[in-house]
Amino acid sequence: MNPASYSIIGLDLVPSTGGPAKTIRYFSEAYNGKVYSLTNERKLQIEGSSFKPITHYTYQNTPWKNLTSYIDKEKQEALLKELSLSSIISCHILYRYHVHLVNKLYIKKSIPYVVVPHGCLDPYTLGKNKLLKKLWFSYIGKQFLRQASAVIFSTNKEREKASFLLKNCRTTVMHWPTPFLDISRKANCKVEFLKRHNLPLNSRIAVSLGRLHTMKNPLMIVEAFAKANLENTYLFLVGPEENIKISAIKTYLSQFPNSAKIIIKGPLWGKEKEELLLASDLYISMSVRENFGHTLAESLSAGLYYIASEGNYLAHDLPLGEGGTILKENTTPALVKALVKWDQLPKSSCKEIGIKNQRWVEQNLKFETFATKIKRLYNSIIDRKVALDYSFEPTFTHQTNRNQAFQSKK
Repeated sequence: MNPASYSIIGLDLVPSTGGPAKTIRYFSEAYNGKVYSLTNERKLQIEGSSFKPITHYTYQNTPWKNLTSYIDKEKQEALLKELSLSSIISCHILYRYHVHLVNKLYIKKSIPYVVVPHGCLDPYTLGKNKLLKKLWFSYIGKQFLRQASAVIFSTNKEREKASFLLKNCRTTVMHWPTPFLDISRKANCKVEFLKRHNLPLNSRIAVSLGRLHTMKNPLMIVEAFAKANLENTYLFLVGPEENIKISAIKTYLSQFPNSAKIIIKGPLWGKEKEELLLASDLYISMSVRENFGHTLAESLSAGLYYIASEGNYLAHDLPLGEGGTILKENTTPALVKALVKWDQLPKSSCKEIGIKNQRWVEQNLKFETFATKIKRLYNSIIDRKVALDYSFEPTFTHQTNRNQAFQSKK
């Protein structure tokens, strides 16, 4: 197959997009695809491209809602011309104008496509702009999902949450790949990291990575850590500012006597983030919803114990109770209790758990495994074979009510 005939289309592929942009890069590398992005013009000017090569078609937001943004007619025609050369299209994220372009090519030229929702079918997401999304599903959404050769989810929990929308849809679950970190470097990384931050060499490091957004619950994390008052342990809260500012978190922390043990930083990328993970002992995430959770996967690769909310869907696919703690309650007291429990574990046990976590990553999140699955699926679609092993019937016991999904943000 000509590599250029596999196309990937996504939305706002700039660094701040985070997980979806990272995942799309993996899709591109797995099948040598050409990547297109409908990108906010201002975001692209400020941040640049998430990776290269990406062909960006820029748009400006309409005064009302992002969901109504679109590209002008000249750009539409140029993009349609490019995509029309495809043997298969991978459509990432829903609700925006690129979906209509992919749908048009399917109807006019019978070009098959797969859909990767990136959490767009989760009840939490459906609860936002719910009127527009109800209209979108009535107008194009249901048909678009059923026409797709496959709808690809990153975790079993993500698919389960969307099951009420998947009648007569072909779906599959593929965990996104995660870089394999060299945990033999952990001891040296820790010493260097502690010296660089002028911390005692017997210190332990807890880390929380993610956007500073209410959805990620950073205030809950810092409050719980302060109340747990763990001896010789420091928390690094790392991520770009969104609807919560670093200054606001520091002001909030000022009420706690041991706030000096909580270090808040902006975003870290690449080698800096890798060094932080290797220097750390514990990963914390209290997110309302992570349909995959790249940072949780990276922490496992770095050999860390984890404390995660139930909204971290990847945690539900891990061996139950072996590599960390999944909290049943997304509350400060629950997190305090989990932190104290972790602190009481022997360090030798934590090290063994970390090695097991990295082994799970090696067995389940290797890029080569992901690439093999993508090639197998896409080749079967291009060859017009019916891949019955990718079919899915919603047989889960915990079904989501349609009306509740469009109302809830939990």
